[in-house]
Amino acid sequence: MSGGHVSDGRTSGAPELRCTARTPIGAVSSTASASSLSPLDETEAAFEKGSATPDESTSRDESAAMISSGGSLAVAFDLLTAEAPSHPCISVLTHTWSRSDINGFATRTASRLAELGVGRGDRVGIIRRNAALYLIATLSVARLGAVLVPLNFRLPAREAATIIADAGCSVVICGPRHADEFDGVMDSLPLGSTGTDSATADPPPPITWIVDDKDPTTDPVSDSLSARWHRLSELPGGELDRPALPPVVIAADDLLLLQYTSGSSGRPKGVTITYRNLWTSWANVVDTLGDCSRDVTLTVAPFGHVGGLHTFSLQTMLAGGTVVIQRTFDVGQALELIEREHVTTTFGVPTMFDAMRCHPDFARRDLSSLRVAVVGGATAPLDLLEAYAERDIPLCNSWGMTETCGGGTMLPPSQVRQHIGSVGRAYPHTDIRLVDPASVAAGDGPDETVSLPEATDVGPGDVGEIWVRGGNVTRGYWNLGATADLGFTADGWFRTGDLAEHDEEGFFYIRGRIKELIISGGENISPAEIERELRTHPGVVDVAVIGVPDARWGETPLAVVVPRDANHPLTLEEARDYLDGRIARFKLPRHLKAIDALPLGPTGKVDRQRLQELVAGSHSPGDAWYSASD
Repeated sequence: MSGGHVSDGRTSGAPELRCTARTPIGAVSSTASASSLSPLDETEAAFEKGSATPDESTSRDESAAMISSGGSLAVAFDLLTAEAPSHPCISVLTHTWSRSDINGFATRTASRLAELGVGRGDRVGIIRRNAALYLIATLSVARLGAVLVPLNFRLPAREAATIIADAGCSVVICGPRHADEFDGVMDSLPLGSTGTDSATADPPPPITWIVDDKDPTTDPVSDSLSARWHRLSELPGGELDRPALPPVVIAADDLLLLQYTSGSSGRPKGVTITYRNLWTSWANVVDTLGDCSRDVTLTVAPFGHVGGLHTFSLQTMLAGGTVVIQRTFDVGQALELIEREHVTTTFGVPTMFDAMRCHPDFARRDLSSLRVAVVGGATAPLDLLEAYAERDIPLCNSWGMTETCGGGTMLPPSQVRQHIGSVGRAYPHTDIRLVDPASVAAGDGPDETVSLPEATDVGPGDVGEIWVRGGNVTRGYWNLGATADLGFTADGWFRTGDLAEHDEEGFFYIRGRIKELIISGGENISPAEIERELRTHPGVVDVAVIGVPDARWGETPLAVVVPRDANHPLTLEEARDYLDGRIARFKLPRHLKAIDALPLGPTGKVDRQRLQELVAGSHSPGDAWYSASD
């Protein structure tokens, strides 16, 4: 099939986003054949051999064939649409759109962006609550060879503007609520970045601001919005009878996404994600969990986060399945959707699955359609795994990060009970090693290159830093590159900063982060180890351990505890008595603070910087061993 126009079967004047009748999605038989995965299979083989862009003499049909084997998302979805145009593709609230609907909207959005001058390599930002537009925009920029910058909807306008400026976005698409927020502070936003990833400092491009007025699942656009905003429906290039732009030819290492890290430990960094990164990541999942072409996946994590966009959502849609989207996480609604839509896969952080477990509907809802629920962001504790196991639902712990396109390891459903607490083995197309942090020395050169011969792998049972390498690993950070001080080695390894140990069978167990290590009197203390043990106390709902200044020891552990009974919180003495014998005495917390709930960052992880701020005013480092007069 060529990369030309794909008819959506509608006439001019029809509603641009047509909704099908509401029927349980999983109950609809897919008409897609097994060949719907051929782009994925062909792409993996093509990437192993390397991909090339044809020269100008290549015919359109030949170019389309190379695109298909080279990993173009736009061509892959064109093929799926041609095979089964009416197959349910995306569902949000009471609206369901077919592949034909979504592909028609995506091709017209691509034409609109092209009319605005968006082309190969240009960045298009999007910020709003979860919506079909995230997936549509991904297909649209892929058709143009442009780059999508998905932003976390929880970011205030000023923080989002910093990312928009760093990425050098020429177009930004907002939902109605975010458009109102941006409009109110537009003139004072920090939008003066160079917007380039090269050494040449080009002036920042003018930004075209677009508000999405097409989505029927969200609030209408405010009448008071200023004239600087363009309505998506009114942009030229979106005519129903206009032929679709043919997809541009892409290469494996072309950039598709800029996914910004949360920045909880510093300035947000734009992780560059290529087509190779995506397809390798998806091949890892398929080879671990099986064919996802007939899956119905529930998206509850934010699309601005790597887990929301990459883990199942985009992959399932491109494989031929159906995506059910929650605009924001609602516990009761999530359980209802799993039952009603016969959801087969979903991804979330432990707090989301714990909230489902604690909801009164958890016991009465039919959740038997779930073949796998993947946990990311943190490791699910034993009691949570057991609660889902009692419902015959495998919660599969995984490990990954934005820099690994969301995935690095996963514990398959068949091994959950045998390896409680593990995040599984390395994915089949990803290499992982655990390196003793003390063995890594900086080189003598000006670039401080890591001296790899001194990097020593740790044995089973010992804790080391996770180093990862593979086609799913980012090539570097936008505007920053891939230097040694950012964790990249000369031979392709990425130093994650995460600590883990592995057993004799190669199963990994996360043990915290290097920067979270508490060094007390010369001894290294892992907060994760204390947290893991203290979380088993019957009076503790949740706990996080941080290091606080100590005049004698440098640092000592402080446990921040969420008590089960707020009227009778756990005391420091009770915590130490409980832990004594479970962990070494030098690891016992020296301080304890009870709070109602642990603060979480944008990705659902504990915000340890916020915890430091919470205890800073009340903590004293104590007295030194010797007074100044001694």
